[in-house]
Amino acid sequence: MTTNMTFAEMAPEVRKRAESVGALVVESVVALERASLSATVTYPEFLAILAHMKPRLVYVSVERFDAALSTRLSFEIEDDEAGTLDFPAVKRFMAQWGHRDGEVYRILLGLMADGVFHTVVKEAEWLAKFDEEADSVFEEAEREAEAQRAGEIRLKTEKLDVLVKQLIADPRFSGPKVGIAKRQTLARALFPDFDAATIKEIVQEAEQRYWLASTQR
Repeated sequence: MTTNMTFAEMAPEVRKRAESVGALVVESVVALERASLSATVTYPEFLAILAHMKPRLVYVSVERFDAALSTRLSFEIEDDEAGTLDFPAVKRFMAQWGHRDGEVYRILLGLMADGVFHTVVKEAEWLAKFDEEADSVFEEAEREAEAQRAGEIRLKTEKLDVLVKQLIADPRFSGPKVGIAKRQTLARALFPDFDAATIKEIVQEAEQRYWLASTQR
């Protein structure tokens, strides 16, 4: 009877059979302690035990697929790393799997019989392909992230170089009795949009370049 049953029909069938033997269906997953006696059985075996033992409680948990959420979980992305989902490779991956959104992809069943907790964990066959492709896409996203970081460093270096040259070119930078404090004041006046840390970095780099140039004259 279960041979031609679709994956999505399994949980409803368990609920129906549980009700037929007077069992209460609990929509929950039971976390077993290590010391608990449990057995993992097949789906047909679970139905047979249910019919034979007529338990009072049957636990049923159904998980539905969400491409974005499953991708986040697969990549172990934290909230502050959500930007990873914006990489082109990841966006394409989620779009490709979006047609599965809402489908049942995992079923967890449980019942207690003669002191043994019997469990079934069923997953849709296509989930293995999702996991396999996710691993590949994660590697591609890592490469994209590395390229992005390299690009950001390059742009920062190029921008810093322009600002340092501008600061050195200002005659007040090399005026008499000018120290780091006055040069930082000058830098803040020239670059008011930058924070204190950036101003300090610009001045330090400018002083080093100015010193090196002066020793080569």
